[in-house]
Amino acid sequence: MLPFVLNILVLLFVSFAICVNRKHIVLVHGAGHGAWCWYKVATMLESAGHNVTTLDLAASGEGDLGGLSLSVVGMERFPQKIHVAVFVTAYVISENISTIAVNQENASGPLMNTTIKTTNLLAKFLQVVVYHYHHPYLLPPTPLPVVGVARIATKEINTKHQILEDVKTEVALCAFSFLTSLLNCVNGMHFVLIHGGSHGAWCWYKVATSLKSAGHNVTTQDLGASGINPKQVQDIHSISEYYEPLIKFMDSLPSEEKVTLVGHSLGGISMSVAMERFPEKISLAIFVTAFVIGENLTYPALLQEQARRTSSLMDTKFFFFDGPNKPPTARLVGPKFMASKMYQLSPPEDLSLALSLVRPVPIYNDVELLLKETSVTKDGNGRVPKVYIISKRDNLITQDMQMWMIERTGPFAELKVIEDSDHMVMFSKPKKLSSTLLQIAHKYNP
Repeated sequence: MLPFVLNILVLLFVSFAICVNRKHIVLVHGAGHGAWCWYKVATMLESAGHNVTTLDLAASGEGDLGGLSLSVVGMERFPQKIHVAVFVTAYVISENISTIAVNQENASGPLMNTTIKTTNLLAKFLQVVVYHYHHPYLLPPTPLPVVGVARIATKEINTKHQILEDVKTEVALCAFSFLTSLLNCVNGMHFVLIHGGSHGAWCWYKVATSLKSAGHNVTTQDLGASGINPKQVQDIHSISEYYEPLIKFMDSLPSEEKVTLVGHSLGGISMSVAMERFPEKISLAIFVTAFVIGENLTYPALLQEQARRTSSLMDTKFFFFDGPNKPPTARLVGPKFMASKMYQLSPPEDLSLALSLVRPVPIYNDVELLLKETSVTKDGNGRVPKVYIISKRDNLITQDMQMWMIERTGPFAELKVIEDSDHMVMFSKPKKLSSTLLQIAHKYNP
């Protein structure tokens, strides 16, 4: 059903575009969503030769109000710049129907029901009302950031400490059925998936869905200034502030619970620190074409070697928050770099998704502090069994670089190889990665 509807939607857009000589198409998202929700349609339209712009509205939109934004701002203020306006099951207003009238008419609807707590909205509402015909990858738990919910929950936690536990429960319900989580804690393993640089928890949506479908509990963490983490990159002054969300999560786990950590790319550094601090809570650490450090390989030394092997950063953008005459303090991978170095074997729609969600990653110029905050030992980090999954066609952390790190940070319980996968293994080979993670975890978890 969904592929058919999606194809019809794209054909309608293409038909309109052809009628107006292939003009620029601007896609406006709806409630609680963002530019990311258009990633499939945008990719197909671009593949058909059209110019496509996807915008993030303020605070991620004002309702299914992409239609209202289109009516009020676009059509009213700039009619001379618009060839045609297409409303896709959207709110629409005119001289004869105002925004207030639309809200009043829909006041009894689930989206406008003010008796529903915002942080409780997603779990059942999205499944029953919004996503009921979608592929399981896109069913709740929502794999992509719903910024409104996260920001409201953060605000409640900061200002109403007396309901802290209620807010935690509500966020858990939004992220995943609380009952299912409890059952999985008893019957399945607990996977903690750690994203790489510039990405967020969202990049695991395919793998997380597969692992949950197999009956396991899955936690996907947004590190500092990543995904929907509220911090901005200029607020991150040390790597400890970057990996702080993971450390807090590990600290919150019951002493008797053990988890399987899975780190991708830069996530391997945060995972290595967690292994050092909480070895008793980690049954296994799996590095997926990830940076790995040990007593004989420091993070600064690893960065030097990676820089030596990187021929060009292409269209990577650098930020100078300390001033133009100081070293850069953050960077953001560019579209060309991502397409050729990271996503060259991944579905084009996943690249489109990533382009709408990546955020700048901090650069740590205080080498002494960086060394201190990423130091690991055999007595801590070395106590955790670890497995490395090699991606053979990774153009960012090449196979040679992966082997260079492995040789200096062993022993590894096992090495696995995934053929024909790029840097973003979770996109280029999601089924193979999921099955490999399950195979490894079952083998090494008692």
